[in-house]
Amino acid sequence: MKTFFKEPRQTKKARKAAVAVVRPQIFEESGGYCICCGLRFAQSMHEVKPKSKGGWVSVENSIPVCGSGTTGCHGMLQRNEITATRRGTRWIFRPRYPWAKRWMEGGR
Repeated sequence: MKTFFKEPRQTKKARKAAVAVVRPQIFEESGGYCICCGLRFAQSMHEVKPKSKGGWVSVENSIPVCGSGTTGCHGMLQRNEITATRRGTRWIFRPRYPWAKRWMEGGR
């Protein structure tokens, strides 16, 4: 019989503590700019592997992005209009739709 290991979920208290440590670090590394479009100031933090799929708040899984969970690059990442892939230490962002590409190039 196979047994599957399920990653433990991050508690609310641990998540809040992790955000306090991770957020300043990733914002400093990006110079305060959105890592997705590189044009706008980062306003929020996005976890690439979501909490619902076992993702944790960590430097490896969190990126600074413009907008909130419903606007800007953050909203487009949430809705999968932009996909994020990590290659080594670099993030690669691919827009899935023309409007997402225009947004990433500085248009509206």
